Amino acid sequence: MTRPVRVAVQIQPGGAPDYRTWRDAVLAVDDLGADVIFGYDHFHRPAMKAIVDGKPVLFDEQPDVANFEGWTALASWGEVTSHAEIGLLVTGVGYRNPDLLADMARTVDHISAGRLILGVAIGYRPDELALFGVVPETRGARFVEQVAIMRRLWTEDEVTFEGKFFNL
Repeated sequence: MTRPVRVAVQIQPGGAPDYRTWRDAVLAVDDLGADVIFGYDHFHRPAMKAIVDGKPVLFDEQPDVANFEGWTALASWGEVTSHAEIGLLVTGVGYRNPDLLADMARTVDHISAGRLILGVAIGYRPDELALFGVVPETRGARFVEQVAIMRRLWTEDEVTFEGKFFNL
């Protein structure tokens, strides 16, 4: 069985003059009929000089430009768009505890009438990981725990968890 080709667009907030401009771009893409609209989950706009072996190589100095927080924006997008699925490419799971992220995703999914796509990754920016005390070498193990916890929070009535990084 073949599936139809779907169109996804990523609209990055870094450098947008104001939120309304970014929001208007999202609305225009939704009106054009895009199937998916993505933002990103970075606290500062990443400035890349290259991609080497599939990994971004950032400039040593990152620009200080206006940048809007992705999850807050997704809640707004859920209200103002009507067609496209919405999400972030991608959410670095190390930036939030799994209980909070699971609740944020559930809330945005409800606001958007089931149109959220939750994309998650281990995170790659050393400066952002350091903000949250994440040791880069632990990203993979943290990711496994966080995804397991979030799945359980969405499917079980009561969840307890004792892990290396998280306890509920």
